[in-house]
Amino acid sequence: MYERDKIHWVRKSGIAQLAMRSDLKVKSLRFSAKGKGIKKIASSLKKFIGRPLKWVIRPFAVRWRNYMAEPLLDQLYQIRDKQLETDKVITALTKGSSNLQVSKITPVSVVVLGACGHAKVIIELLRASGYTVGYCIGRDTDPQTCLGVPVLRGRDEDVLRDLHEEGHRHAFVAIGDNKIRQQLGNLVLEQGYTLSNAISPAATVSPSVTIGQGVAIMAGAVINADVTIGDFAIINTGATVDHDAKIGKAAHIAPQSALAGNVSIADRVTLGVGSKVIPEINIGKDTVVGAGSVVVHDLPENVTAYGVPALVVDKSKGSAA
Repeated sequence: MYERDKIHWVRKSGIAQLAMRSDLKVKSLRFSAKGKGIKKIASSLKKFIGRPLKWVIRPFAVRWRNYMAEPLLDQLYQIRDKQLETDKVITALTKGSSNLQVSKITPVSVVVLGACGHAKVIIELLRASGYTVGYCIGRDTDPQTCLGVPVLRGRDEDVLRDLHEEGHRHAFVAIGDNKIRQQLGNLVLEQGYTLSNAISPAATVSPSVTIGQGVAIMAGAVINADVTIGDFAIINTGATVDHDAKIGKAAHIAPQSALAGNVSIADRVTLGVGSKVIPEINIGKDTVVGAGSVVVHDLPENVTAYGVPALVVDKSKGSAA
């Protein structure tokens, strides 16, 4: 059984919120149960057949018996990552009318590419979301471990292949450089891995947000209705993204940045710490906006801009300001 306060912690930790973003449909719900309470729950689940998985999560997190919540959320969470067939959504086994036993599934183990500061944040986000982290892949100059995770060295392709042969199937690219992160993300996918998302339980994410693969959303971030976030993007600590904004692949919205509604950020754009973008602005791919800047006009591709208002100062973009 699971204590009430522990289940509340699980619910607040964001596991339910993450699972709600699944676009899978429930095909069937199978119970083998004895006792009125379990049969009542099984009966109530029938209305969810054919509906998006997100509609199943709320009852687990809010209404149902506390000792059921954590193991069933574990299973639903892994369904979100497509490890299970949707016709095996729930299998609950009971002995007697109240002694419920639910078969636990081993948590998903993620391989993290990177072993420096950004990787540390990602490891903690993954753990808070219910994952385990099996290995980091680092450079020769990186330490032996990263937050207790063993660091492997070698060519990324070789290490990924070896780990895949050992049974690892999930990965996350924890590299700050936008271009390198996108390149490694594509490599991971080519190697047959699934890219997990690292989303802080302390982030506020609208259920209507569309999120790609390998996305990091840090603590304190607020992402509002109908935002689209591309693969490999980073929404950093305390950043806000308002309604209908579009964040391109491998873009980085740095800490405390603020995007107003209907802003479009192209692939690999970097918005520096504390930068602001007013509504309806478009920023071209590979552009860097300096820290503390305020963008009030569209910016073209591959430039550096900073200031209040932000002005283009370099048409052959260098490093982030």
